[in-house]
Amino acid sequence: MASHSVLNVSAFVFIAALLSTAQAAAETTNCINIQTIPAVITSQGVHCLKQDVATAMTAGAAISIEANNVTLDCNDHKIGGLAAGPTTEAGGIIAYNKSNITIRNCTIRGFKRGISVNGGGATDPNNGSGHLIEDNRLERNTEWGILVIGNGSVVRRNVLIDTGGRPGDSRAFAIEVLGDAIDNVVDGIRPAEDVTDFRADGIVVGSVGDMPGVGYTVKGNRVRNLVPKGASQANGISVSGNGITIRENTIAQHTLTPGKGVFCSSGFPVLYGNHVTNYSQPTNGCVDGGGNF
Repeated sequence: MASHSVLNVSAFVFIAALLSTAQAAAETTNCINIQTIPAVITSQGVHCLKQDVATAMTAGAAISIEANNVTLDCNDHKIGGLAAGPTTEAGGIIAYNKSNITIRNCTIRGFKRGISVNGGGATDPNNGSGHLIEDNRLERNTEWGILVIGNGSVVRRNVLIDTGGRPGDSRAFAIEVLGDAIDNVVDGIRPAEDVTDFRADGIVVGSVGDMPGVGYTVKGNRVRNLVPKGASQANGISVSGNGITIRENTIAQHTLTPGKGVFCSSGFPVLYGNHVTNYSQPTNGCVDGGGNF
């Protein structure tokens, strides 16, 4: 019996050591640490947070990315902007006209735009491309949670909670992307109390201005608790462009809500295996590929 106990203890210690090593390896440590904000990234490579940061700034960006080929890994730390209040003009993480930007593992709270990676104009879709936004948590950002414009971009496994609430604004978006949207959670888009009409857009995928949307995938997303106001509506998922597939998403409301669960405005996107609940129009303009409920 004693030998078995020693063996079991040894095995436990060995497994615990492996788990500890795995957890340590998951954190980005070989990186350029951002210790205070506002911060400007001007060199390519891996940048990171090793602690929470916060600001009361009402304009500009908490972190501005001004180089190509940048990875920003927040290691599950927070970038806080709630102290600026709901009328803030400040952004959380902003990149303009850059390529190959990766943002992951960030908690971003209280900005006008949580993450904005913009290709730089509607006339040239290659003017900034190849972005990856993954595994982030965005809370109480007032206009956009995530905005990504650039060919070859992917937004996946992000959680967006309580977007909106900006005084005077008649519309808010959780996610807008010229690219793929996969396995994201959108929970709550709400108006400010002073707004008469308010449109809530959960996930918008496809064409932006003159930039064409083509061949994108919208898959495995969960969109819920959108709150329109007045004469406006809620749209759970909106898509435009050619060859877009909308697959295995769940778009649900507690009560019957004016709006469209899935809105396809152009290009005949195809629906497969989606579940839409409590929208006045479950789908509009889409091609039914089967298995939708």
